[in-house]
Amino acid sequence: MNKLRRKIFWTIFIILSLFVISILYIFTFQNYNREKMNIQQNLLRMNNDKRLHEKDFNLKLTDDDTVPDKIVKENPRRFMDATIYTILLDDNNDMLEIISHTPDGLIDSNIKDYALKIKNDNEESCTYIGNLYFNKISYKYEKNNYITLIDNSDINNRLQTSFLTGSIIFIFSEIIILIISKVLLSWIIKPVERSFNKQKEFIANASHELKTPLSVIIACAETLEENPKMELLH
Repeated sequence: MNKLRRKIFWTIFIILSLFVISILYIFTFQNYNREKMNIQQNLLRMNNDKRLHEKDFNLKLTDDDTVPDKIVKENPRRFMDATIYTILLDDNNDMLEIISHTPDGLIDSNIKDYALKIKNDNEESCTYIGNLYFNKISYKYEKNNYITLIDNSDINNRLQTSFLTGSIIFIFSEIIILIISKVLLSWIIKPVERSFNKQKEFIANASHELKTPLSVIIACAETLEENPKMELLH
C-alpha cells in the first residue's frame, strides 16, 4: 500500500509540475521572443532609413581626424523603446560621427570601444543580436557605411527580472502542488484503502474459521502416521 501511495503521489506531482513548467516556459519564451523581435524591427527601421544611405550629412571631422568627443543627438522620434546609436563610417571604414537616436545611453568612450570591436571582429557586413539575457549590445554592421548599435541594458534587466519572477512563481507553485498532491492522494487512495482493509479483514476471518478444522485434520493425520492401524472416530 505504501508503494502504491508513493507511485500515485509522484505521478500527480510530476504531472502538475510539468504543467506549471510548460506555462512558465511559454511565458518566458514569448517574452524573450518579443524583445528579440523589437530589436530586429529597430535594426530594420534603421536600415530602411534613407539618411543612413546618404553621405550628405555635412559631416566635419575634428582637427585630429578623430570621432568628435560629443555625441550628436537626434530627436527621439521613432526609437523610444530602445537606446540606439548610429556610427557613421567613411569609405575607408573609419568612424566619422556618432548619432544618438535616444536621449540617454552609453557614454561616448563605450560607444567608440564597441564600434572598434565590431569593426575588428567582422570582416564583412553582418547583423548580430546575441543572447539578450547577457549581451550588452546588438548591432547591424554595414562595412564602409554605418554601424547601428542598440544598448541592451534595459532589455537585460527586464528579461532577468522576468526570469527571477518566474523562478519565484515556480517555487511557490511547487509548494502549492505539493499540498494539492497530498489532498488528491488522500481522495484517490481512500476507496483503495477501504477495499484493501476489507480484504484483510476477510482473510483474517477466513483464516480464523479454517484454523480449527485444519488443526483437527492435522492432528488426525499425525495420529494415523504414528499408528497406521488405529481406527479414527468419524
